[in-house]
Amino acid sequence: MSTFIKILFFIADLLFLNAAILISFKWMGATEIITSDSSYLLIFSDIAWFFLVLVSNPYNINKGWSVIKIIKSQTIFIFIHLLVIASLVLFFKKEYSLFQIILIYLLFIPLFFSWKILSYYLRKVFTSEVPFKNYIIIGKNETSAELRKYYMLNPELGYRFSALF
Repeated sequence: MSTFIKILFFIADLLFLNAAILISFKWMGATEIITSDSSYLLIFSDIAWFFLVLVSNPYNINKGWSVIKIIKSQTIFIFIHLLVIASLVLFFKKEYSLFQIILIYLLFIPLFFSWKILSYYLRKVFTSEVPFKNYIIIGKNETSAELRKYYMLNPELGYRFSALF
């Protein structure tokens, strides 16, 4: 994935995350959306997202990945971010309600995954990358038949059968 696309993903994720935080404050009855509490949560959340991106590289998704693999890897990433935000509440004695933290992620997760899956399919449709790697099987037995069957049933893995020797 190109650097431009990774930066675009990062910016979009931050926009979705910040929108979810601001909407949660409005939903909780804040008269002003931008307050010291919301600003603190926005800044802490953005910094946490930035450092998690640097450490784990969640935008390294290629055409060979399946939607299931994207969802699994990104779910883990979001869960880690949730733990970091929970540490804000616990260790820094910030008073955000549990409902508000849950609401933030209930708003953010559908936006996050919709964007990821949509961009995955658009990239798959509009790029001319050849994601397949050819493979051969040496030997004819039950294991080789199972191996070929596995890759035939999972074309999203990016392997194409060439020959059996």
